[in-house]
Amino acid sequence: MRKRGSYEGLAFLLPVLWVLPVYIGLGLAPFGDRSLLAIDAWGQYFPMLKEMRRAIASGSVSWSFHGGLGFNLWAQSAYYTNSPLWGILYLIPEAWMIAGVDLIVLVKFGLCGLTFARMWAVLSGKKDGIGLVFAQAYALCGYNLAFINQFMWADVVVLFPLVVSGLWKLCGEESALEYLAALSLSIFSNFYIGYMACIGSVCFFLLIEWGQARPVREHGRHLFRFCLYSLLAGGLAAVSLIPVYQCLQLTIASGLGFDGTWRWYHTLWELLCRLIPFGEVSLQFEAPNLYTGLLTAVFAAGFFCRKQVPLRRKIGAALLAGFLLISFNLNGLDYFWHGFHYPNQLPGRQSFLFSFLLALLGADAFSGWKRRRKRCWVRAALLVLALETGLNSVYVLASQTRVTNAVEYASLDEEMAEAIEACGAGEEDFWRIERLPRWNFNPGQLYGYDGVTYYSSTMSEKAYHFFRSMGLPVYARNVSTLYEQTPVLNLMFGVRYLLDTNGENGNETMEEAGTAGRLIIRENRYRLPVAFRAEKTILAYEPDSDASGIRNQNDWVKAAGASDRDLLKELPTKEKQAFAWELDEKALSEAWEKLASEGMQVISRRASSICGRIRCEEAGILHTTLPNDGGWRIRIDGEEQEILELAGYFCGAEIGAGEHEVMITYEVPGLRTGALLSAASLLLAAAALIRERRRRTAA
Repeated sequence: MRKRGSYEGLAFLLPVLWVLPVYIGLGLAPFGDRSLLAIDAWGQYFPMLKEMRRAIASGSVSWSFHGGLGFNLWAQSAYYTNSPLWGILYLIPEAWMIAGVDLIVLVKFGLCGLTFARMWAVLSGKKDGIGLVFAQAYALCGYNLAFINQFMWADVVVLFPLVVSGLWKLCGEESALEYLAALSLSIFSNFYIGYMACIGSVCFFLLIEWGQARPVREHGRHLFRFCLYSLLAGGLAAVSLIPVYQCLQLTIASGLGFDGTWRWYHTLWELLCRLIPFGEVSLQFEAPNLYTGLLTAVFAAGFFCRKQVPLRRKIGAALLAGFLLISFNLNGLDYFWHGFHYPNQLPGRQSFLFSFLLALLGADAFSGWKRRRKRCWVRAALLVLALETGLNSVYVLASQTRVTNAVEYASLDEEMAEAIEACGAGEEDFWRIERLPRWNFNPGQLYGYDGVTYYSSTMSEKAYHFFRSMGLPVYARNVSTLYEQTPVLNLMFGVRYLLDTNGENGNETMEEAGTAGRLIIRENRYRLPVAFRAEKTILAYEPDSDASGIRNQNDWVKAAGASDRDLLKELPTKEKQAFAWELDEKALSEAWEKLASEGMQVISRRASSICGRIRCEEAGILHTTLPNDGGWRIRIDGEEQEILELAGYFCGAEIGAGEHEVMITYEVPGLRTGALLSAASLLLAAAALIRERRRRTAA
């Protein structure tokens, strides 16, 4: 460790060298045909990474039509794809992306060790074996092992030690730059876990300040600096934070509240058992993942027995540890920590903070214990701790990591690309595509086509209820929609092509238009453009949440003024989430002719704009199938129109008789405000840092 950089290099390598053999043994890409892209990692996160790569290449990262009839891509990225490390994926060939994800996850283990070791060097003033071994314990904690497939959370785990070392410098009258940069990047990388890091920063600031006997005036000055730079950190991330806040106000979670009844989840014994190695990880509703090394926990307990540690530091550490433990167990605090809603499985998503505290207290106690012991005993203890956390990681990852077959996932890539190219959607027109049966919960993002099936925590409540009212099922009782086609939905959503993989998903309105390998391309004869004239009766229509999906589909067409007859007759079915219907094709054809005759002809379209012409026989309502999230603007003949909400979900506007040019554009709600706040925060932060630097230099 005498050579420059060897300490940091070892801190990075030690966790990686334990995890790497597991990668090889499991055959994870690029060492085999398997991958970490299991469960939601495949169903949600990986398609989102492909979508962001595609969006960056096109130069438009605001809106996407590749799911849910369209969604706010900027807000989605704030939760799933903002990590700077994902930038590597945008530079490598697309065929290497699965292997790239696996390797970046491996790198994040190493980065956790690196940042903790660096923090220990700042706090202790030493680059020693204690920092390396306890950094490994933090990097290989139960949180990182359990949530290895939730890899978008790991960035904040990497950055939090830098938040604390930045706080240490801030409270020591040094530069606040590290704290400012680490906290703002945490919020930007993942606003959800970043929110927990913000709460953690308050807790550790209080711990640091409480532990130092200083004049009240100094405490006040440090509190002012902490508040100032915390606000500036939020301001720097405002370009992401403000838009995602506005988006979250539209989600189901925004309407969920604490019921006022306090409940206790687990016993103290159940929590203590989570500190024992070689246990089962928590992925459903069990006690949270607290493991950071049994020996780490023993030394952390020993921290409170050290005579050299001032009583006020012991009290502060005990209060913080107690608060974190109670937070895992008390439903009201659990609700608070998880962004004012209850998590759907994956418990204790803030438990990395407890592991960090254990590792920090353990390292501090070990440092004091070391001074009174022979070198051989110190080395033996460090070796035991390193072996314990390392072997536990090997056991847990090898036996409990959910992996999948990467070759199988990529098996249809070429055929899907060929089929989508054959469908021919481009800049001169607009229609939607769906693949049946489903292969993924975000297939439009995975393969790059405009579709309906969509799964994201940022999906709006209006979208959720609209799709449910139309009879479409959801995945895992969560914010999602899974497309199950009917001729009416294909008509109204403008679904032109169905890509059929088993030959069983056609109907009487579909014609075979070609093949692409195993895929049958079916073309729908009856589909509407993205905008058409509807009767004003559509303004009064709201889907009936108590009616069946078939009933609501029929009523939607009637409200648009296309038919006074039911297009579909509902048939009984034993399956709760399956359609069974009989089609009145003559009624469907008449409805299509009426609406399509006054449909908008698309002249050009981009990711966030559509331009077209429309001829209306009489005044009515321009009915689009664009979700109304507050970001769309409609201009008719150059004049901006008031946005009307149709069917509880879509954008519309009044339109007169005659020929019109229509321009529909999208701007992320809150993006301009967020960008201005970020720019202002950058200038204020630079001014504050320069001023403080000059003051320190003068002193």
